[in-house]
Amino acid sequence: MREAIKQRTAASKTFSMGGGQFRTEYFSYPVHYLCPDGKRWEEIDTNIVKSNDWEFTNGVTANRFNTYFGDRTSENTHLYGVAFKNGGEEHWINFKLKGAQPAYSEASGSSCRFVECFDSVDVAYDVFSDSVKETIWLKKQTPLKEFVFTVKAGGMRLAVDSGGFSIQSEDGCYLWRIDKPYMEDSAGSVSHGVEYRIGHDGSYPTLAVVVTDEAFLKNAVYPVGIDPSITIEDGEGFRYYQNNSTQGAGMMGASAQTYRLSSSIYYSAFDQLKADLAKGVTLVNAYLDLYCTSTTPPNDVRFGNGGAVFYTIAQPWAHGTAPPESNAKRVTQVTTPGATGKWHRINLLNFIDTSFHGLRMVAGDNYTRAIFASPAHSNAALRPKLVLQYLLSPVLGFHDGTGIGTHYYSDGYDNSFKLLDFGTLVAGQVSLPVKVYIKNLAGFEVTNLRVLVSPADFPEKTAIEISQFNSPFIPEDTLRFNGVFADGDEAPFYVRIVTKEDTMLGGDFYIYAKADPY
Repeated sequence: MREAIKQRTAASKTFSMGGGQFRTEYFSYPVHYLCPDGKRWEEIDTNIVKSNDWEFTNGVTANRFNTYFGDRTSENTHLYGVAFKNGGEEHWINFKLKGAQPAYSEASGSSCRFVECFDSVDVAYDVFSDSVKETIWLKKQTPLKEFVFTVKAGGMRLAVDSGGFSIQSEDGCYLWRIDKPYMEDSAGSVSHGVEYRIGHDGSYPTLAVVVTDEAFLKNAVYPVGIDPSITIEDGEGFRYYQNNSTQGAGMMGASAQTYRLSSSIYYSAFDQLKADLAKGVTLVNAYLDLYCTSTTPPNDVRFGNGGAVFYTIAQPWAHGTAPPESNAKRVTQVTTPGATGKWHRINLLNFIDTSFHGLRMVAGDNYTRAIFASPAHSNAALRPKLVLQYLLSPVLGFHDGTGIGTHYYSDGYDNSFKLLDFGTLVAGQVSLPVKVYIKNLAGFEVTNLRVLVSPADFPEKTAIEISQFNSPFIPEDTLRFNGVFADGDEAPFYVRIVTKEDTMLGGDFYIYAKADPY
């Protein structure tokens, strides 16, 4: 199995299994970034390296967005910036913690930490392929309850949104999202008594992270982390819905007896797959892997084992909206005992057709529910992964070799663009040979390439002849081309029309091409 690098997308990898069979893995997070030339997808690398960009000292640039840390021009070395291109325009934003005087900063792997920004306060950053997690670490009790960042941004505006914080372009398009912050102490206790406040210090806009639950800090086990994360808001080819939200960490279906929730998911890859199936692609396997983070009640059969039941969605729906439930088919059920901490495979092979628009998960009974890591889960490695395995028939096209205008006669998908032109013939004539090229358009290597005609299809007393050579022209019903043809490789051959003296009618002539996957 080898990767078909040309088939990469931001969130997918495709592997050639041999024999024309391919396997595409779709992730719920980016795994590739587009190079500046816009022609190649490269592996994302979130390791922080030395940087000479602007005033920054360190950064991550082998990602779908650039992240920068450190200020070489100021005594306050705390500086954090994010930049990326969207629609050809570059967007950037920098945050600087007011009044901070870090003793030093340290970078290791994908993490950067500014140590002792204030007494017993560190600020740490972890870079992922779709987000940057910022954590304000309170190493012991401190009188500080507010942390104010000055904000510099080009052509953008700041907004508090549903308790979180968003950065929007001037026309209102969401570029970044920072979810509502929370606090967690070393014992695992959590408080959501933290909020954002937007202001202005007379020179720059400001973003303040304000602790409102002071009682939590008094009783906490230190250190305490205040955790907001900034996320690039451009989607990764999936639609997700859970209780009127697209951001919940868990996919769940809760019981109707307590409160009714359902989660739904759909990958845009299904759109292309359904189009390919209509063109003759054979689906060999299809499944969605989901990781169960918890069950309620936890692994106790006394409360039942209903868990989660999965149904198909039979009609289109939009990201963040509840999909319709009519005409659904039951796919499978994951029961609760022993489900936690394991991957569960939802087999989809028998359910994908033109009416398939995703999966909806609901509770298996009135007392239990299973919770799976969603596409918004903070641990990207636990997010859902879709796998499609399919068999392709080689696509072969005929063209005239000029490369000018509509030079293809056909494209291998039963689309004809123009006809071979032999001019006007008189009965008894043999036309001059026309040079034609057969080209591999499959996207993978092929072998045993053949071009053939079927005499049984010829009009009466008229024949079409093909030959690998023009001089001498040696007619054969089947031309065989040796060797392996890489994607884009081509081979010439010659075609002529032969008539008899008593030929009365013309007709349609067909030339066929076949090949085997290598």
